[in-house]
Amino acid sequence: MWRRAWLAFYSAKFAAVEVNKTFSRLPKTEMSRRWAAETPDGFVVAVKLSRDLSHIKRLAEPEEPIARFVERATVYFNNDHRACAVRTR
Repeated sequence: MWRRAWLAFYSAKFAAVEVNKTFSRLPKTEMSRRWAAETPDGFVVAVKLSRDLSHIKRLAEPEEPIARFVERATVYFNNDHRACAVRTR
């Protein structure tokens, strides 16, 4: 199976997925839209807050990184794709 087909296959079998990629690097908005389009309504996509904010900055000066995160992850919070995991340690 092609890597690009994994999410659609996974979302047909399970009700949720945690996206580890967002911990190290935020995807572009277009990719977030594609992920949301490939999953059914009600499927939960848990996106991790960036490690730059949670581990390096230790939640200091959160305004800009949170705004950027929300801008790119907003797709997940529409159409019943809702979840956000914040790891601080």
